[in-house]
Amino acid sequence: MKSFIGLFTILLVSTIGLGTYMQLSGDKVLEKNGIIPITKEERHEIVEDIVSNLEEDMIQKGFSVVGVKYTWGGEDPDNGFDCSGFIYWLEKSNGIKTKRKTARAFASYERAEDPQRGDLALFQRNDKIVHIGLLTAIAEQLSKWKMLHASSSKGIIESFMGSYWTPQYIYSVKLPIGRLKESENEE
Repeated sequence: MKSFIGLFTILLVSTIGLGTYMQLSGDKVLEKNGIIPITKEERHEIVEDIVSNLEEDMIQKGFSVVGVKYTWGGEDPDNGFDCSGFIYWLEKSNGIKTKRKTARAFASYERAEDPQRGDLALFQRNDKIVHIGLLTAIAEQLSKWKMLHASSSKGIIESFMGSYWTPQYIYSVKLPIGRLKESENEE
């Protein structure tokens, strides 16, 4: 039997419309009015749409707080953000169940082999992860990638990785529900 690891039910609100909902569960879509069987391909398309919408929603939410001040340990727009608090707030604001963590803890997320807009970029100094940002644009040159992040001197900003962040970049990770993997499970 095919199933998604780490995600058994997905709530579709933004793609369906307010006031209606659907749940994706295994090989069925559960709607208010009953169960609709779907194919593997349809399920894959639905999941890709959800993930894409979530990433775009996080980016838009991030842009909505550009200019909010930097506060060490901060995790909300009223009191300010640090880098991991900013990502925590974005995840929480977009329905991802998560706990507050340091930038280092994001290393446990699935690595992005081919980083995309909406992935999280991790940075290190002295072999320790010290910073995280939300990728908003990918370019051929790493220094031209753009990210939303909490700058200690400017607060929430969008910036190029440039000559400062490029040498410190180690890798990118997917959001917790990331591009979902399918696995074979026997019953």
